[in-house]
Amino acid sequence: DKEQVVSSNGQLFYPFQGDEKPARSILLIDNDIDWGNYLRMELSSKYNVEICNDPQKAWKSIISTMPDAVLTDILLPNIDGITICKKIKENPETNFIPVIILSSLTDEDSERMCFSAGADHFITKPTSLDLLKSTIDQAIQTRVTLRNRFRADLKYDFDNIIYP
Repeated sequence: DKEQVVSSNGQLFYPFQGDEKPARSILLIDNDIDWGNYLRMELSSKYNVEICNDPQKAWKSIISTMPDAVLTDILLPNIDGITICKKIKENPETNFIPVIILSSLTDEDSERMCFSAGADHFITKPTSLDLLKSTIDQAIQTRVTLRNRFRADLKYDFDNIIYP
């Protein structure tokens, strides 16, 4: 009788209830460990939050776990958040994953660069936790709605397939 939910990587889950593990997953890429732990604590009732401090390891995690959303800072060691966003959006295996950029940079050029790289949202730090939660919810729900819409439009007529 439980409502079924399909994650972004096509796995079937049941929504979070009680002591069960949350159905949706978020990868947080940030080198501020305290900020990451705070967000994990605040979001863990609704999401399975993985924190990655190393952008190169984050990419491996994205490919292997296909999170429902990625939250990243811009200012990171070795690879910046804009580069990570661009890599996610240019890869056909990951380009559907919503990317939310969280940054202490407040200038218009930084925001423009994020959107040019394919970011779904840009939020300045510090931010309201309610704003962040609603942004994550909206980004994931938009992807679910689009995926369901495209799946509904796919109808196969196997009787008229021509084989070479």
